Amino acid sequence: MSRRSGEPHIAVSILDSVFRIVFLVLTLFLLYEGATKGYWLGHEIFNPTAVEAEPGRMRTVTIEESESTSEAGEALERVGLIRSRVVFVLQAKIYEYKIYPGTYQFSTAQTSLEMLKEMDEAAASAASPEEDKSDSK
Repeated sequence: MSRRSGEPHIAVSILDSVFRIVFLVLTLFLLYEGATKGYWLGHEIFNPTAVEAEPGRMRTVTIEESESTSEAGEALERVGLIRSRVVFVLQAKIYEYKIYPGTYQFSTAQTSLEMLKEMDEAAASAASPEEDKSDSK
């Protein structure tokens, strides 16, 4: 009888060990995935890469006045100009770029930061004539 009473204890010990090993493997996998995705995100925000190498292909995108930065990023992602709308939005916030509505022509060889800079410069140049009018009064 002593053998039978020990068998459930051994089975529980084996199951406990298996669950611990599975938990450890899943934890290591999630840590690895988190680290690689985090590195990719940081790299794309601060040192972005273009979707294609030079010369790239020209794409036209129209940003409406009512569109948010996220919607503008979605439009750029939809036509294949950027890889991630999330990265685009984070770059706009971190670098404090503003997006001006209009129709833009970008190349797939441009980075998302270069596109943001052009959109921000369009906003700045559009604001300049208004400032000139107010200065002349």
